[in-house]
Amino acid sequence: MKKWISLLVAMVLILSLLLTGCGNANDKADQVSTSEQTKQDDEKTQDNAEVEEKDIELRIVWWGSQERHDRTLKNIELFEEKNPNISIEAEFTSWDGYWEKIAAQAAANSLPDIIQQDYQYLAQYATKGLLVDLDPYVEDGSLDLSDVDENSI
Repeated sequence: MKKWISLLVAMVLILSLLLTGCGNANDKADQVSTSEQTKQDDEKTQDNAEVEEKDIELRIVWWGSQERHDRTLKNIELFEEKNPNISIEAEFTSWDGYWEKIAAQAAANSLPDIIQQDYQYLAQYATKGLLVDLDPYVEDGSLDLSDVDENSI
């Protein structure tokens, strides 16, 4: 009987040591994991800062009258003044040939970053995955549509 008790006590001690060792290993792993996560978060913050500082070039295309063309160019200039690291390459054309030009660019996977759309083509381009869904940007506050008429949205 004494032998069994001694064996039981020895097994409890061994299990205690093993569990204590495992507990320390987990704590260390958690510390390393937390330290690594902090390092990754710092790198992401630095990467985001670098992205904001990098020069960005966007292409925009639209159709319309000379008046629309002039107003759009003025808006582009204002935007570039407020965002000096972003330059916009403007592509203007008349209604005639606009959709053929856009279709050719879509087929070549070279659509401009910003394109003027018309309701008759909007669904077609959206269902083909050629337009970015802006809802997530509205939901996270990046895009403020509070002053846009609901019918336009």
